[in-house]
Amino acid sequence: LWDEASQAFMTRTTVDQSPLDLLIDLVAGYDEERLASRMRSATEPVMQAYAGESVDFLASPDRLWTPYEVLGRISRALLPEASTFVDLGMGHVGRTCVYLSVSRPDCRFIGYELVEERVEELRAALGALGIQEAEAGPDPVPQGEAPAPWPTLHVANLADAEPLALGDVYYMFNPFTPNTLEAVLDKLRVCAEARPSLRLVTWYMHQSSILECTDWLQEEDCNLSAYVQVWAPVPAEAPKKGRGKKKGRART
Repeated sequence: LWDEASQAFMTRTTVDQSPLDLLIDLVAGYDEERLASRMRSATEPVMQAYAGESVDFLASPDRLWTPYEVLGRISRALLPEASTFVDLGMGHVGRTCVYLSVSRPDCRFIGYELVEERVEELRAALGALGIQEAEAGPDPVPQGEAPAPWPTLHVANLADAEPLALGDVYYMFNPFTPNTLEAVLDKLRVCAEARPSLRLVTWYMHQSSILECTDWLQEEDCNLSAYVQVWAPVPAEAPKKGRGKKKGRART
């Protein structure tokens, strides 16, 4: 495995990728380059199918993921036992899904992804690790109730009218155009009315200004990473202070 990892370091762009990230990817059997090549070879139909959405299918896979160290911090800080984690845009081969399925079998994972080819690669990686995809379970799962042991994956355009699954933590890493993000936030607000304790976690968010301008979300102090932001619904009894107000965060 180490020889394979050493060769990968010589042949792949790893400016932002730690040895831990690369080794775990190798163990999981990810083939991100194959996926990128597959999508590049069908540029025109892919562009037509996903026009207007932030799919970044021509970008380097090494720049389209969240580091495992950051996922571990989020998991330890924000996911108590029997929580439901919802990934809004799983990206290249769904690394968040695989990480949480292995490290947090006590929690339920629900993932959404627009690009079907990515979900197919994720299913292959899960199968290689002996992880089964769950049938869509009852929604919502009552808080504190044992969740389904395996992930539930959806190929879906979140700009459509279908509601979001109810969860405890929602996660996104720049998966949407601004218009789609606003549509997703409208759906998320409905979820917050049903579960006021939910949190929205963003990583390297390029569109934080859209979240800051909502009147129902506020940013919480966060020491998880310089690029992680945690957002919570404004308590119903709290007076509205106008759009764009937030509590701020600590940068580390």
